[in-house]
Amino acid sequence: MQVKLKVGNVRIKINIERNIYMTSNIQKHIYDGDYDVNVNITWNKTLSYLPRAENYLGEDLLTEYYKDKNTYYCLTKAGNSKYLMQTSYKENDNHFYVQINDDQFEGSISRIEKILGYLPLKEILLRHDNYLCHSSQIIVNNKGIVFIGPSGIGKTTQSKLWKKYKHADIECNDRTVLFKKDDGWLTTGFITDGSEPIQSININRLAAIVILNQAKENDIQRLGLSDSFSKIIPNIIYDYWNSKAYEKVANMILDIYQDIPVYVLNCRKDATAVECLYDQLRKDGIL
Repeated sequence: MQVKLKVGNVRIKINIERNIYMTSNIQKHIYDGDYDVNVNITWNKTLSYLPRAENYLGEDLLTEYYKDKNTYYCLTKAGNSKYLMQTSYKENDNHFYVQINDDQFEGSISRIEKILGYLPLKEILLRHDNYLCHSSQIIVNNKGIVFIGPSGIGKTTQSKLWKKYKHADIECNDRTVLFKKDDGWLTTGFITDGSEPIQSININRLAAIVILNQAKENDIQRLGLSDSFSKIIPNIIYDYWNSKAYEKVANMILDIYQDIPVYVLNCRKDATAVECLYDQLRKDGIL
């Protein structure tokens, strides 16, 4: 089975040893044409790499990362020192090799969404100057407004309020991809998008970034460079153990700040928050 998917602005060809299920939300990311990244997926009785402590780089909730000589290994954790999936790749090579542990976890992966969830997509995107952001996104007057903040801060709530009171389109609820072209910064949805996935494939012009805080009264301020940097960088999803990735993300934020206004919105969860932000964006000529 072979499928070509567009993730952010990156074209990925996936060669899968078996036929697996694909939902309609994933199918809308299918495209036809050339590709930037090649992913080969096989099922194996044993994984080829055995982790060694001296090669350990770091980990997140799902994955441990190792480097042995010139090869990186991403091992998807499954508890009790077992691993469900292994992805290997080299630093300057756009080929990624996936092995699924078919011995201990036979039949556990039957949907392509699960594989995508375990792939190092943040690394794939970053290699092609696409930046994955923990955020929701709305479109107003053909302009993208991105709400940034940790889980539970109200990103989805504010998006829904804008849809209700300003007829905004919600492009994504939990993940946004940012990338720059010659004509400026653009946004699109992510192929996996949290608990209320939209998975939009639309590409929109980025007009503003809004950092959310919950408050009893509404207040909005435009941020300077230092505050913009400190508020945005915790919400960019990258391999935090990777100093080169950090440098690239840091430069991206500095670049965005030159072109895109960044606000902090201390807000209620009602229509008054919408009006507060709307008035400021109108005042600044963004909407």
